[in-house]
Amino acid sequence: MKVSLDLDRFVGGQFFSPEMVVLVTTISTSGVFNVAPKTQAMPVGRGNYWAFACCSAHHTYQNVLQQGEFVVNIPGPELIEHVSRASADVPPGTDEIAASGLTASPSKQVDVPSILECRVHLECRKHQVIDGLSGDSLIIGKIVAACGDCDFLSTDEQVLAKKPLLAYVHPDHYAVVSEIRRFVFPRNYKP
Repeated sequence: MKVSLDLDRFVGGQFFSPEMVVLVTTISTSGVFNVAPKTQAMPVGRGNYWAFACCSAHHTYQNVLQQGEFVVNIPGPELIEHVSRASADVPPGTDEIAASGLTASPSKQVDVPSILECRVHLECRKHQVIDGLSGDSLIIGKIVAACGDCDFLSTDEQVLAKKPLLAYVHPDHYAVVSEIRRFVFPRNYKP
């Protein structure tokens, strides 16, 4: 039996909905480091673009609009407490990376720092911002530099057994992804 979902509420919050967890770093015009966990984040297209949803009232949104740069940092599940701390409301002017117990590391092509403890770093320049999504905006960046831990950068399925992924499972849960299986495509499938 199927039942209708309540469209007056967030549909993704009415069932378990896994999403990738990333830490987006930005910098304010006064040079203060900002970090924000984002769960509605993903690569878009095949031209090395990355997008994430963000509330327009957040420092992350304002910093991207003013500075035009951000870094997407991909943490592992061992950083879950730091990811949680990064969502705390802190006084203005606070270095949020340090307050989260994480380490800022210089990036290669942008002025925004990466987070040393994360596995992958995607340095982005603002490409497009789409406002008006029920209080949120979609921020799309062009990846201008990328690097990652050499023991994580592989598409070998065995890597996840040693270096699992962190996923947010709405509402208010997280998952450790340590096993993947090959998708079965039809013979005539063309990506």
